Amino acid sequence: MSIEEKIVTADKIGYDQQIYKNNLKALKQCRPDLAKLIEKTPLTNRYGISLYENNIPRLHLRDGDEWKSLSGPFGENPVTYCEQECFDQMKPYSRTMIFLGHGIGYHLAGFFNHPDKMETSSIVVIERDPEVLKIAIGCVDLIPYFAQKNIHYIVGIESQELYPLFWNLIMEFQWLMLQARSTSYMIMPNLFSIAKDYYLGAVKAYNQALTQTMVFFGNDPHDALVGIENMILNLKHIADNPGINSCFNKFKSVPAIIAATGPSLKKQLPLLKQVYDQGQAIILAPESSLGPLTSAGIRPHIVTSLERVDNVLKLIEGFDFGDDMFFAAAPIVVPEVYEACKGRKLICYRGYKQFSWLQIDRGLLYIKGSAANMGFNIATTLGCDPIILIGQDLAYGPGGQTHAEGMVLGHHQGIYVPKNRKDLVQLPGYYGGEVPSNAIWQLFLNHYKTDIYDAVKQGTTVINATEGGAYIEGADHIPFQTAIEAHLATQPHHEIVEILTKAADSAVLTPKDDLLRVASRLEQAIAVTDANLEALTKASDHAQEILLKYKDYVYDNATAEDYNPKEIFKDYRDLEIKRAATRAMRDEHYVALVLPIIQAPMIRFESQYLNMPDAFDNPREGQINSILTSDSYYDEVIPLVKMVRDTLAAGKEQALQDAASYT
Repeated sequence: MSIEEKIVTADKIGYDQQIYKNNLKALKQCRPDLAKLIEKTPLTNRYGISLYENNIPRLHLRDGDEWKSLSGPFGENPVTYCEQECFDQMKPYSRTMIFLGHGIGYHLAGFFNHPDKMETSSIVVIERDPEVLKIAIGCVDLIPYFAQKNIHYIVGIESQELYPLFWNLIMEFQWLMLQARSTSYMIMPNLFSIAKDYYLGAVKAYNQALTQTMVFFGNDPHDALVGIENMILNLKHIADNPGINSCFNKFKSVPAIIAATGPSLKKQLPLLKQVYDQGQAIILAPESSLGPLTSAGIRPHIVTSLERVDNVLKLIEGFDFGDDMFFAAAPIVVPEVYEACKGRKLICYRGYKQFSWLQIDRGLLYIKGSAANMGFNIATTLGCDPIILIGQDLAYGPGGQTHAEGMVLGHHQGIYVPKNRKDLVQLPGYYGGEVPSNAIWQLFLNHYKTDIYDAVKQGTTVINATEGGAYIEGADHIPFQTAIEAHLATQPHHEIVEILTKAADSAVLTPKDDLLRVASRLEQAIAVTDANLEALTKASDHAQEILLKYKDYVYDNATAEDYNPKEIFKDYRDLEIKRAATRAMRDEHYVALVLPIIQAPMIRFESQYLNMPDAFDNPREGQINSILTSDSYYDEVIPLVKMVRDTLAAGKEQALQDAASYT
């Protein structure tokens, strides 16, 4: 060990106070939550700092009686060493770069010195230990990085919390989905080695979140169009009925029970009937649970419905909702579902832009993939605490059952059974070990992880009292009887139906004015769609002109080396820019009504386009092949936008017709 690099433990460093103050001030301005974490993080003797020439800091980790350098070996400049480590890992055309560890920050600085940095538009920095970042803040100037809005810091997050955090990040910055296939990872080898399991888990969690946010937005543009069509067909129902927002916070600290339709629901019905009779909790259930519940004499207070398929009608018709069961459906269900329900209705928007676009406020919830999850989200907005899950197996029953006995569509539903056993998914079990499940229920399980994470952060107790099926991370797992004794036994009798009725009756409805306003907005949206079709047609024509330049390559009369690499790259980027220019991302009509329809093919195409150059040994070859796919984007998107335009035109006439029905 050289004299020049004497190691001093982090708790005795004696920071350059000016650097620390300046960094912290910038952090407070740009990222106040992270600044609070840094301020409350103590410095210990686990880490140490030595100084290379010209007082360049080097970070060390105590390893027993020895020190392990995290910034390159003694005798070498830590800045240039870490920069070279960064350069060695750089991949061209990486649109998202994820740093697995922060260290002093030399790898991040090295990245910004690399010529390929211009290709990257999003950076995620994951640092397991906030003490490492605090040491860096006292050693080097990090202000340029803190100020950049495209750098996202994930610091001091427990492994089990990474998935919900990544889900929320991708939902907020959705271009991360577009860049999914052009995402690269940067490691600090020595730092990575001391927390390998954590960082590998982070990679897995990020990839899961990417995959499942894509599933959330759907991979079928025609299915998305059905959602828009059904919303328009349901406009009169939306205008005529109060929203779930009329009930927000009306049940503060009142327990809620979500009675999902898993195979284990039946065994919980006797206890649930006692709770129901005594009015100790508000009971929410998906429409699929109506059969088992009503057969047991239980009438759930709120019945949820989410799917836009015809089978939902079979789950509703034949049940008398009366005045004591409120039907809370997302208005993407087929209109016949609303008509089949003769009881009270509460409109409940899913967190899609199309619903806020309506400007008919009914309450917007970020519901995930199931009607049971919808019930959970409603319970959180009602202010309920605790929230108890039953029948939420998310796995097959002992006899291979998919649903509870008494479910209208049957308790062995083939749609949930993989054709091949190899497609079965093994999930952590409620009682330990693993239980057989499928990809759909695994998706629902991950949705619960996100929602429970958010609920617990707000102070809500979440209990999984299913007593079977999968283990749901973040929830307390206790028997239903124990949950009742601990949380419901002292509850008074709540007049739940009366509270719901009073809240719904207090809503102010102006159906005729609402429908006329929507008709006017549809007229504006039609104009936007016409302009978009014109822009897409021009961009398509431009793409065809570019493609002609490479016809010799297509017919094997030329190779990639016969073309100027600068010209290839110019065409590659030009086509990307032209496509982006056709997306009116600042226009509310486009974002709400057009983007959801083209989003799936857009994500699919852009992911392929951005990733293809890296898939070839010769970047020129990859860029040319990306260029040659350009016309396929317009071939798919233009017909979709035309269908949107036709839907909006029909919707405008329907809205005017419905408005005319009011005197």
